[in-house]
Amino acid sequence: MSIEVYFYPSLTEELFRLRESVFIGEQHFPYEIDDNDSRSIHVGLFKDNELVGVARYFPIDEAKNTYIVGRFAIRKDLRGVGLGKLLMEKIEHQLMNKGAKEILIHAQIEAVDFYLKCGFKIEGDTFVEEGHEHKLVKKILEQHN
Repeated sequence: MSIEVYFYPSLTEELFRLRESVFIGEQHFPYEIDDNDSRSIHVGLFKDNELVGVARYFPIDEAKNTYIVGRFAIRKDLRGVGLGKLLMEKIEHQLMNKGAKEILIHAQIEAVDFYLKCGFKIEGDTFVEEGHEHKLVKKILEQHN
């Protein structure tokens, strides 16, 4: 089994199709593309050359080196086997190389436990975004020199 993670400067059709399948098809979000896509780095997780996970990230506060990670999804039939944790670790490593100090995620309520297991902490109250309940989660990145 081979696992590869690739970073793209724009949203590819293949990445979009997986996002659309998860967020619109499964979770019934009203739309999948937004203004943040054009300023994001898009991430694809491939298992044996097949796309199985996606995410994106973009700077939200460059003075504080804070980034938002979003549109994080693993193909439904492969959830719970460690691929999400691997994808998050690769993104964190990439962001640390860029000098990032913290990551923020608008986590769907159903996914909060996953992010807590990845070392994130809940910040604040539940809020509704795109018709779904979310929590803001945050992780301080430890720079290793």
